[in-house]
Amino acid sequence: MNDKLPIKIMVNQAIEMNFIDHQTTVKTVLNELKIDNGSMAVAVNNDIIPKQDWEQCVLNDGDNVNVFGAIAGG
Repeated sequence: MNDKLPIKIMVNQAIEMNFIDHQTTVKTVLNELKIDNGSMAVAVNNDIIPKQDWEQCVLNDGDNVNVFGAIAGG
């Protein structure tokens, strides 16, 4: 991969984001979108990412990120 080209991330199938930093994380995307992540859940390419991993989960070019409200159930 050419590190000078931006990576493209699609958020909620509606927002295309471009990042120069190839170490962009889930937390970076949430911060850029100014999303309050208090009760949010995140999936990358349909895999749920635990909240404690958001700062370490590095995104790749073409990844699909879905952010949604977490609900409790049983």
